[in-house]
Amino acid sequence: MNKTYKYLAMAALALGVVACQQDDEFASLHSDVVRIASANIAAEVDTRVNTLENGNAFEFNDQILLVNENRTNKNKGFYTYKGSAWSTSDMVLYASGTNTFKAYYPAQESFVLPVDQSTTEGIKSADRMIASATATKGNAVSLSFARQMAKVTVNVTMNTEYSSTTKISSLTINSYDGKQVTPYGSDKSYTAILTPGTYTSGATFIEVTVGDKTMTVPVNSTLTGGLQAGKHYTFSLTVGKEAVISNDVTVKSWTTTAITDGEAEEIVIPYLTFAAINEQYVTVNINGTYDLGDNFEYSLNNGAWTTLTANTAIKFGGTNGNLRLRGKSNNGTATDGKNYAYFDFTYDNHTVRCTGDIRTLVDYSNYNTVNTENARFCSLFENCDCLKSTPDLPATKLASYCYFNMFHNCSKLTTTPALPAMTMKESCYNSMFWACDALTTALELPATTLAKSCYANMFGNCNALTNVQNILPATTLQEACYKRMYYGCRMTSAPTLPASTLVKDCYRDMFAYCEKLNNVVMLATTIPSNEDCLTSWLVSSTDDDGDIKRKPGTITLKTGVTLPTGESGIPEGWTVIRQ
Repeated sequence: MNKTYKYLAMAALALGVVACQQDDEFASLHSDVVRIASANIAAEVDTRVNTLENGNAFEFNDQILLVNENRTNKNKGFYTYKGSAWSTSDMVLYASGTNTFKAYYPAQESFVLPVDQSTTEGIKSADRMIASATATKGNAVSLSFARQMAKVTVNVTMNTEYSSTTKISSLTINSYDGKQVTPYGSDKSYTAILTPGTYTSGATFIEVTVGDKTMTVPVNSTLTGGLQAGKHYTFSLTVGKEAVISNDVTVKSWTTTAITDGEAEEIVIPYLTFAAINEQYVTVNINGTYDLGDNFEYSLNNGAWTTLTANTAIKFGGTNGNLRLRGKSNNGTATDGKNYAYFDFTYDNHTVRCTGDIRTLVDYSNYNTVNTENARFCSLFENCDCLKSTPDLPATKLASYCYFNMFHNCSKLTTTPALPAMTMKESCYNSMFWACDALTTALELPATTLAKSCYANMFGNCNALTNVQNILPATTLQEACYKRMYYGCRMTSAPTLPASTLVKDCYRDMFAYCEKLNNVVMLATTIPSNEDCLTSWLVSSTDDDGDIKRKPGTITLKTGVTLPTGESGIPEGWTVIRQ
């Protein structure tokens, strides 16, 4: 007669502890058969389901192997979790006296790390756990599993030089013994289960492919210290076109802190980080009377933090690892446009990528809530010809002159960071990207409240700039707000200018020497004649024969608005469209 043996389970606490009851008939006939009273994952780690997501129990149809080490016959069996009970068709028996048991997940005594973890089942099969317990005949076995592996999550940010649609083609993570693991996930986050162990300095940890270009992330100090079983390591990477920057590493127990509301959140501080494929040196120099004090620190290759001092060269890049900076300085790195600290890199031809949040120089421990109304970074990267990417500038409350000259003459920059502030302060972006002659793309400028000279000279002499936003949305202008803003740029169409009333110097030289420009929309109806509002705004250079280089274009004006012909009004030969 076939019999069905069921083990009923009940949850205990939040660990998925189950207590099983024996069927009366089974108990009377088979009292020597080992029963599982409970099977949980140890309190210091999350449960098996939390390989990928939050949970606190084994999953339906999970299978473990139970071994009675005191027997040589009928000592092994497979137990399957059926949602509220553990069931088995194997006759694992007790020996006399105290029995010692071991249980394994996955259900095998020997274990080889699976390298294809790209699927849900693939990564869960890598989550090796072992439990040990003792029990005597007549008492069910209680198992508490401990994780044997380490979990690694790689969170990825694509540098702003990539378009928003660019995706990673592949990403692999290496174990300490050289196994190349294909992780679970895609696009922004990847997770792998790895064998604990100590990595060799300089070895490759991560390989990232974007398009046809493969880049590597070397082992850092966290990895040479060794991955530990039951720990979750979160790496924050920024992928650029020439290098991948490891911004920070967070290490936690596999279980996060207790969750009382919502989900636990990994906190990764986006320190200002420099990365270079080749060895590079950087010195922080001082202009005027600015004083670094003890307000700033640096860390090499994720090592200890050291006080940053002026006029001292710091070696990084290549085998030296990345350089991180952080600070506690309400004034940022400048007191005004004449008194400031600035970076000086030794090798112009050794490309440097900078990532992170500039606010971590103001208060790294509270960077996302810090008051930035007095923080200035005047000329911080001025003349840094090696700089390929910029840090994030997410502040929405600005100081006057806060980013004045910040990236002036950085000849390798190709795109700008996002600038989300809606309210400007005087000269806040003045000359910010002047003479960045590789700059091709300027991101949206959403501000609706302007200030004197706020955008003056911002992209002046960026002679490769072709891609600008379609509109400058402010309808109320301030003195010299857009003066020389796009001087010498290469776009064919200007941003729409919706303001109805012009003010002193507001558009003066704004598109001067933009030789490719052939489409302008300017919707003002009030244009003071004595305020130089449009002086030389569309001036063009001439060739050797004295002919204007710019080809004729179109200008859209409001019905009834008249402008003089010429460089301070409507260029000769241009067609007027009325709106």
